[in-house]
Amino acid sequence: MKLNLAILDKDEIYMKRIASGLGNCFHGNIEMYFFTDQKIAMETIEEGKMDVFLVSTQFEVDTKLLPARCAFAYFTEDSSIETYMGERTICKFQKIDFLHQEIVGLYAEVSGSITEKAIEEAHNKILLFSTPAGGTGTSTVAAGCAVYLARQNQNVLYMNLECVGNTHYYFKVEGNGDFSDVIYALKSRKSNIIMKIRSVLRTTGESVKYIESCNHAMDRLELTQEDVSLLFQELRKLEEFDFIVIDGDFSFYGIEQEMQRLADIIVMVSDGTKQANNKIQRVMNCFKLLDEQKGMRTVEKIRLCYNRFSNKTGSLIADDSVLSIGGIPKYAQAGAEQIIKEISQKEIFDIFLEL
Repeated sequence: MKLNLAILDKDEIYMKRIASGLGNCFHGNIEMYFFTDQKIAMETIEEGKMDVFLVSTQFEVDTKLLPARCAFAYFTEDSSIETYMGERTICKFQKIDFLHQEIVGLYAEVSGSITEKAIEEAHNKILLFSTPAGGTGTSTVAAGCAVYLARQNQNVLYMNLECVGNTHYYFKVEGNGDFSDVIYALKSRKSNIIMKIRSVLRTTGESVKYIESCNHAMDRLELTQEDVSLLFQELRKLEEFDFIVIDGDFSFYGIEQEMQRLADIIVMVSDGTKQANNKIQRVMNCFKLLDEQKGMRTVEKIRLCYNRFSNKTGSLIADDSVLSIGGIPKYAQAGAEQIIKEISQKEIFDIFLEL
């Protein structure tokens, strides 16, 4: 896919400066057209196929004259201005990768019917970290796994889909957009979801791509089982990723059940205590019955991981039908970032490289 971008601005120096940067961000998959004359720009827009049209506030454009599939925004010099002349705005003066993301996001909102390349066999693997044993550090283990895989030269996407989860506890990178934008795209059924996902990605220093959690937890509550099914379908199309690590809540119903059904691997985390092990064992027994009654294959996808484990106080779950990937010791008086760093050095996640 090659995106066609048109910019109308009187600042020729600025347009020349961003041309190279945007070309690099799009890896050459962009055609850029720069105009200083509004009449010529409008004639070109009406005659040719333009995907995105950015116009400086030095001009006024009647958007009714634009093709229906051409995304439009005013180019402003002030990031605090969200709309101009009733239209969406994009700030000119921001990091080039942020500008790139905003352009992709703008395009995604009007390109929903564009057909993505069909993928007969998914290139990526989805690892779902979800456990009935609360307080065992599942989110930290998921983040640590994502960092470990990235350090093994794997392309990794991390997503926290917990109801009240917050990626900011684990990864803190500036960027535009969050998972609320993805939910909106899923709900609308008109946006190009793949493009919307790509437009809100952020990259950590360890090269993990991730999507910031919803700014408001209520947005996450809008997610339905049908939405999750569509989301996973679209995630499978992200050929640039080898692994998609998802941190989710646990339940036998609704969107949690849908994530369990669609994931390649389900990682359940226990701290080895009697209470945590008992909860997981009871869940395992339920899944065995469901697999038998409904022809599911949940049990064979489950892997056990022991976190904050001590041989003195903890024990292993005695169930030969479930594979354990190993254990992680307790790191006393350490913050989330330090714990993730320690976990990301554990070779227990090598097992996923063999999938």
